Amino acid sequence: ANVRRDVLSPVFQVSGEEAVGSAVLVPHGSDENGPFYLALSCFHVLRDIVDFNNTDTPHEVDFENIFDQLGDKAITVTGRMVAENVGADLALIRIDTDLDLGQIATVAPLPHGELVDAFTPVYTVGCPLGTSAQATRGEVTRNDWVVDGQDYWMVSSPAYFGNSGGGVFLEESHELVGIF
Repeated sequence: ANVRRDVLSPVFQVSGEEAVGSAVLVPHGSDENGPFYLALSCFHVLRDIVDFNNTDTPHEVDFENIFDQLGDKAITVTGRMVAENVGADLALIRIDTDLDLGQIATVAPLPHGELVDAFTPVYTVGCPLGTSAQATRGEVTRNDWVVDGQDYWMVSSPAYFGNSGGGVFLEESHELVGIF
């Protein structure tokens, strides 16, 4: 298995005038509007980029997605938030394009997430401070932290501004098990 392909390639930068963050490519498909990718990120990242205070239609605001891990030149494509779960701080992005945006993440089946415990080794991948995707190795330090009824894990990997929305991948299988 190729770590660079499996855990670095699916992670990209989302960008706006006031904020920067990360997202992870998940499925790729096609419908009546043509080919598209879906990506997971954090709701707070897109909230800061889209500036929901100034719009009644956040699902109609386009923002930039920067893929600079694909070769010599960065590719910028627009995306749009199509769904969100504010309580879980998750958002789903749709990117309409016929370009090849590279590897999509392998999402772990739900039972694999239940196997994650303290000391499970993980890679956390994000775009800290607006850089290209970078991976750090760490481990889950706690998997039973509940805030406002929502379950969270704590990991030992360092986090910086811009890492939010990036992926948490199991070291052993390279499967996506969480969003940073």
